[in-house]
Parts: sequence; structure tokens; C-alpha cells
Amino acid sequence: MTISANKHNGIRCASIHNLFTAEMAKKHNNANIIALGSRVNTLEECISFINKFRDSEFEKGRHQDRINKIE
Repeated sequence: MTISANKHNGIRCASIHNLFTAEMAKKHNNANIIALGSRVNTLEECISFINKFRDSEFEKGRHQDRINKIE
């Protein structure tokens, strides 16, 4: 799902497996879409990942340079 989504202009999709990857996807990559595995996580875990992603903020700085290269 992540690979297919990232083929589209302006999409930065991250595959999320835990709270750490949910936070880092936003903080370091400014992801705007996340993909969650229903066979590896429970519904409750997925909800906590979504909340962590939503509540995290992009750190900019050196990470913005990476985003600029991607775009």
C-alpha cells in the first residue's frame, strides 16, 4: 500500500508498526498518509498509532532538506 501511494505526486506515505514509527514518520519525513497492517496490530494499537501520528509535528530543519529533495 505504501509503495503504491508514494507513486503519486505530493504523497508521503509511511508504513507504521509501532508508536515510534508513527511519531518519526511525521517528525522526520512529514508523512501525510500512513499505512497500518491489520494482521500485525490490533485495532486498539492502530488507533494509538493514528493518535500519535496526528499529535506529532514536523521538525523541519535538516528534515526539510530531505523533503525538498524528494519533491
